[in-house]
Amino acid sequence: MTEEIVEVQRIECLGAAFNGRRGEFRIGWMIDLGWTRVSTQLTVSQADVELGEDWLVERFCRSILERVAGVRAFLPNGREAVA
Repeated sequence: MTEEIVEVQRIECLGAAFNGRRGEFRIGWMIDLGWTRVSTQLTVSQADVELGEDWLVERFCRSILERVAGVRAFLPNGREAVA
């Protein structure tokens, strides 16, 4: 398997919904890797949300990388998003 290094071009939050019974947020994200765009939903707890936007973005990138084999992505802050 070959490995490709890509820079994350853009990350966009597509919306969020709160499930009060479960105490979870469902957040829709889109990531633009230049050659492809991938979107997914990430379910997180209230405690996760309190960790801040940077943590949520990194968690989202890791979840995307678990789906896209052979790709290493770097976040806009220069850190590598590791699956």
